[in-house]
Amino acid sequence: MGANPMTPDTDGPEAPLNRQVVDALIDATARLLTEKSRADITVREIAQAAGVNPAMINYYFQNKNGLFLVFIDHLIQRYFEAMKQLESKLEALDPGQDNPTHLIISTVVNVYSENAAGLRLLSSEIQLNSELKDAYSARHASRTTKAFKHILKRLVERGIYRADLDINYTAFTLETLLSQHVINGGVMKAAFDLEPDSATISGWINHLTTIFERGLRA
Repeated sequence: MGANPMTPDTDGPEAPLNRQVVDALIDATARLLTEKSRADITVREIAQAAGVNPAMINYYFQNKNGLFLVFIDHLIQRYFEAMKQLESKLEALDPGQDNPTHLIISTVVNVYSENAAGLRLLSSEIQLNSELKDAYSARHASRTTKAFKHILKRLVERGIYRADLDINYTAFTLETLLSQHVINGGVMKAAFDLEPDSATISGWINHLTTIFERGLRA
């Protein structure tokens, strides 16, 4: 998965790295999070699912929370990579032929879809006001927000989006809505008769694009 092993209080590797073991532990965490909450997942379960000795979690991540924080780090890293690519595409975009709003929305929705377990974990930890919430807020929250707001501001500067656009409200609204198909995926069928599949995601992207284009474009 490409995340760096680290503890909630450090910014560097905790131990000499065995990429195969670390990736196996992170992948196992993703699988287990589709079945149960973080609080219900044990160190032994993660290690067993990864096919490694449980001591490897303490060796590489210090403790279980360190592993979960690295798991969230992976989502944030993927988000930054996507934002960097998005920014390049938007700079080369011809607003007369291409739709910047669709590009923004599809990029973020696809990142969240591909990292659904991480997004759900992050959302639940923030709502529960857990210890991981504080670590996330200190390390990532402002950085991810700045990346998104920078893209919106650049589109305003280029005259593609409205000059009176409130960047803060727009970024908050978009990020909140773009995550809902993942966070509320469990009730899509029961409540809205929507299958949580690629066709629904595509429809969700097009629906949001239509709505936001009316308010964003200059």
